[in-house]
Amino acid sequence: MRDSCCIVMAAGLGKRMGRAVPKVLLELEGRPLVAYVVEAAYEAGLAQVVVVVGHGRDRVRDALAAHPVDFAVQEEQRGTAHAVMLALPAVSPGTRLVVTMSGDSPLVKASTLKGLLARHGEAGNAATVLTAEVPDPAGYGRIIRDREGALSAIVEDKDCDESRKSIREINSSVYCFQHAPLVHALSLVRDNNVQGEYYLTDVIGILRRGGFRVGAHPAEDWREVLGVNRPEELERVKAAIEGMM
Repeated sequence: MRDSCCIVMAAGLGKRMGRAVPKVLLELEGRPLVAYVVEAAYEAGLAQVVVVVGHGRDRVRDALAAHPVDFAVQEEQRGTAHAVMLALPAVSPGTRLVVTMSGDSPLVKASTLKGLLARHGEAGNAATVLTAEVPDPAGYGRIIRDREGALSAIVEDKDCDESRKSIREINSSVYCFQHAPLVHALSLVRDNNVQGEYYLTDVIGILRRGGFRVGAHPAEDWREVLGVNRPEELERVKAAIEGMM
């Protein structure tokens, strides 16, 4: 798809991993996590990949030297929406579709991304979120649906009240956006939340309130959306990839 791009967020240090290395460079079967994400994006047919780097940016660039990617720099980590804002100037002119992914979620399959893109196009959505029903949703943003079952918002774990913490359908941090609505919504994102950051999740609610169509595409295997923020989560991903092969 010549008019498509994937923005991969890889700027974080990963302090909770207890290591002075960008967490996207932690290895899974001898390869850095971020390499899996980049390769899945290209295998799914996305024309361009822009990797947002910050901490250890030179090491991330070196690790991806064999991959045809562009880079954007996030000097100060002010949230996922902020990362996407910084990446957009590097996106090729004429891009119509923008997929965003996290560089620490290596198990998302190219076939799942293709399904997300197909659902997005068929529904005529401005935004489509990859979701999953997980056994333990702690730490993940929750998918909020209205009475008709349509996606209405995503609420980050730290901003959830007790009733929302019980929701098991979670945000995978993989999105497909139409370029123009995304740019419009990003201009309206604010940092009035517990973390004081600009959340990409807020774009969903902004688009919905603005009358844009938003939707969700569930992953067939919830293990695909596993991310790595803590040492035990890296071990869980290692175990998951063995079970998925």
